This record gives sequence, structure tokens and C-alpha cells, in this order.
Amino acid sequence: MISIDWPVLVKQLTLRGVARQLAMQSELLLYEDTGQGISIRIRIPVDTLLSAGSKEKLTAALSENLGKAVLLETEIGATTQTAHAADVAGEAERQRHAEQTLQEDPFVQTLMKEFGATIVPGSVRPQ
Repeated sequence: MISIDWPVLVKQLTLRGVARQLAMQSELLLYEDTGQGISIRIRIPVDTLLSAGSKEKLTAALSENLGKAVLLETEIGATTQTAHAADVAGEAERQRHAEQTLQEDPFVQTLMKEFGATIVPGSVRPQ
């Protein structure tokens, strides 16, 4: 049974390079705390994320963060619920909100109405 928020957990880890990409692009399939250790199985989209000792680095970072020995297993396949996907969805939502806020601004509406101003798609940046 999965009892952790994987995207939140992996963002807390102090990883860089390929090991960070492995964490960010992986999807949690199994998280089991046996009392003596933790078994984790993740799915990754491509096997190249397993290069340069990234699996070992991720395992070490997870063990340090969780305070227990971690057994990490991987499989290759399509992923959906990853930290990277959460970041992309969050950025898209912030972008949508920024554009909507600008469209609803009374001053901007006045400029559009009186001067024919337009908002260039993609020119709005969320704060």
C-alpha cells in the first residue's frame, strides 16, 4: 500500500544530475515499510535514467531521508504520476491563472476596448 506522496518526497532529496532526473521522472508503484527497512518499486520511462550510478544515489538519498534502509526496485514503462508531471501541471495552472487575471483586469479591459489592444499569447508570465 502506498502511504507517501512520491512527488513531494523526491523534491526533498538532495540529488543532482541523472539521479535527480531519475527521481523526478519516476512513478511510485510500491512503498512498503517492513519495520526493518522500506521496499520501494518505481517505474521509469527510459532505462538511460539508470546510468551513472543514479539508482544507487537515489537509494542512498531515500535511506537518508526516510531514516531506514531502502530496497529500490525499478521497471521500465509509461509513467503518469511523477514529480516532473506535477511540476508541469502546476506551471500550466499558474500560467492559466496569470492570463485569466490579466484578462479580467479593468485597466487592461479599458486598453483593449478603447485602443484595440491585444494580449499576445504566451507573453504573460506568472509570478
